Amino acid sequence: MHSKIVQRWVLILSATFSVLLLAMAYILWNERQSKPNALGANNQASSIVIKRKGFDDIQLSKLDETWTMNSPCNVQVNEQRLSPLLEVLSPSAHEYDSQDVDLNAAGLESPQAIIIIDDIEYRLGNTDLQGERRYVQYNNQVAFIPEWTLSLINGGVSALADLNVFNNALNSLTVVIKNQTVRTIAESNELALWQDLSAQQIVKWPLEDNAAEAVFSILTDDVTSTQSLISVFNTDEYIAMQYNGSACAFIISPDSLPN
Repeated sequence: MHSKIVQRWVLILSATFSVLLLAMAYILWNERQSKPNALGANNQASSIVIKRKGFDDIQLSKLDETWTMNSPCNVQVNEQRLSPLLEVLSPSAHEYDSQDVDLNAAGLESPQAIIIIDDIEYRLGNTDLQGERRYVQYNNQVAFIPEWTLSLINGGVSALADLNVFNNALNSLTVVIKNQTVRTIAESNELALWQDLSAQQIVKWPLEDNAAEAVFSILTDDVTSTQSLISVFNTDEYIAMQYNGSACAFIISPDSLPN
């Protein structure tokens, strides 16, 4: 008799506990739905500005689902690098009201970087005690993001840009020295060597401590019928390739340029 009573109470308590869990789940789900979905908004974002002390602002814009860097360099964006950044800047399961956080101790009063996605400003502060997460403040809320977020941003232009020197497939490439055509390359195997050129980094050009002059130029024609003129600067340490009218140059190793 006693065991039956115990079993009955166990069943009653189990059922009650299940009901409480369902109620809590509903409350949390409802609360989550009531918050603006920054991740969804970020997927629909059309502009990003990254601000860091001592560096030029990095400005990105999206048109027809393609991201482009507009400043300080006008280059295409490596969207595989950009996507994780947009994903981590999303609502956290643990958000705190800004008024309940010591913003100075969290490094948010003088942030290490600011990211503006459309009209939402994200302020990146210090790391937590374990050094694995970083404080971020937005919409009067404070949450945590992975520590690597700031590392990615501090990589600057080269961390977010597409480092391929040629974004579109080439139809032909002409080498020009002192306004004289030296050779035109249209054969697929040789053209592929140029097509595969990838930069080690992208920098503002010219460098402050460099007075290099272009040794030759390249005129390209691609599958979009776009013609581009590229100046090539050769030094012992690197080769710089600068598109006509661009404020930046692709830096490649000296031994990577086809003969």
